[in-house]
Amino acid sequence: LGPEETLNRFLADLRFGRSEQVWAGLSQGSRIQLEQQHAERRKVAGLPEQKPDPAKILFADLGLNLLSPPESVAVAGPISNTVRLRVTVEQGNSADIYMVQEGGAWRGDLAKSLKATP
Repeated sequence: LGPEETLNRFLADLRFGRSEQVWAGLSQGSRIQLEQQHAERRKVAGLPEQKPDPAKILFADLGLNLLSPPESVAVAGPISNTVRLRVTVEQGNSADIYMVQEGGAWRGDLAKSLKATP
């Protein structure tokens, strides 16, 4: 699958709360960063260490959700092993989502995408 199709699948998994598929659709760097942030939040709160739970990290900690399904997804830069996609939603609002190629598949670079969001 190309980056656009992969992102559409990722967003469908997100919309339906399929945490394992959403987690698998993230880049390794994004997963590591989210696990570290989760562990740090638990430490600050005085909670014991535990095996990271993707659903808790994505939906409870991060509050990740899909407010509106995309109207369009288009490549907004040259495709290499990283690509920037322009996602447009209802009423013309848009955001840049970054995808990276890892192990022959496209994965969402959530860390970079969230940094790019104003």
